[in-house]
Amino acid sequence: MKDYEFAEGKTGKTVFVRVKAGADLVKCVKEAFEKSGFTVASVSIAIGSLRKIRFVFVNEDGRYTSPVEKEGMFELISAGGFLSRVSGKIETHIHFAFADNEGKVFGGHMLEEGSIVYATAEVRIDEIEGVEIAKSFDRETNFTMFKVRPGKNGK
Repeated sequence: MKDYEFAEGKTGKTVFVRVKAGADLVKCVKEAFEKSGFTVASVSIAIGSLRKIRFVFVNEDGRYTSPVEKEGMFELISAGGFLSRVSGKIETHIHFAFADNEGKVFGGHMLEEGSIVYATAEVRIDEIEGVEIAKSFDRETNFTMFKVRPGKNGK
């Protein structure tokens, strides 16, 4: 068995999204991805402020923890992840890092709803051509994972 999966692709178009005050961050990123027409994309930059955040962690049983919900003032300082369109459904796997008003940094796997922007958030979404990413159950780890493979979405 290989220790990794590999698919070579190339970066296509870039979309910048400004999420306005009071809007749900991940929901808006997902809508922008859908509007872009991309099949696979990475989220590489995200900055801004939030008044509510909602995320989870993975535990040893291969399940997510109960949602962690925090309200207050948070600086969105980093993001990494991807979005993928599979059989018409959009899947997200995005992690964000936040800092609270004391400078304590934390973050995790963002849930698709429940993270509300305070003033603004700006997100960069980069199209990835020639790669497919799809969820499937992985027997070895007992997790549902995103599998990476060469795709037909290249141009």
